[in-house]
Amino acid sequence: MQRRREIKSQQLIPQRRLYLRSEIRSRLKRNQKKTEEEDIAKGPKKLEEQRKKFLDRSEAMTFLRPAAVPSVRLNKLSSQPKPVNKISFKVSEILNGNSEYDFEHRYGGVCPIRGSSMSPTFNPSVGSFTDDYVFLEKFCLDKYKFSHGDVVIFSDPTNYKERCVKRIVAMEGDYISNVGGVVKVPEGHCWVEGDNSASSFDSRSFGPIPLGLIHGRVTHIVWPPQRIRKIDRRIPQEGLA
Repeated sequence: MQRRREIKSQQLIPQRRLYLRSEIRSRLKRNQKKTEEEDIAKGPKKLEEQRKKFLDRSEAMTFLRPAAVPSVRLNKLSSQPKPVNKISFKVSEILNGNSEYDFEHRYGGVCPIRGSSMSPTFNPSVGSFTDDYVFLEKFCLDKYKFSHGDVVIFSDPTNYKERCVKRIVAMEGDYISNVGGVVKVPEGHCWVEGDNSASSFDSRSFGPIPLGLIHGRVTHIVWPPQRIRKIDRRIPQEGLA
């Protein structure tokens, strides 16, 4: 009788082991699921805490890029920096990389002028070592507010990868005389020509351009120092019909 009990108990040992293993696995799965649910429930709180910590650090420091603002000297931060006001924080936002891109993309930027097609307005000296650098403002792109005589930078209609700088001579609805006769500028277009007509590839060759190709209006020469000035609207009348 005792022998039978021993044999039976030996037969039950593997079954108990399997049961214990399955029980341990199920408990681990339940605990893991419970932990995941708790993490999901606490997720927004953790994100909010991290966001507050980041804001606290941002308010305590002003980030400046020396490459972007070479004239600014960074002061050494004290061991216990004082939080700056909202205006200073906004200035630091403007000076970071993304805001620089947004500013140039939305409001304007500085770009060089190559060639002599707009001489003497730009690059009047052929032997000059430095090209003119101009400020390109983009407020005019709001509802395409352009006027006769505006100097604009636009994508070349024959090669969209290239950019050209010309002066608006005629707007939509105007009639202008060209080699082939009198041309009416269609709606949503303008007629552009270079100030140096002898060496300018402009609307006389490719016709009126859509206003959507314009990147902005040139308002000032900002470099070199002796060339700093405002760009005047000079409207040539010889071409208008």
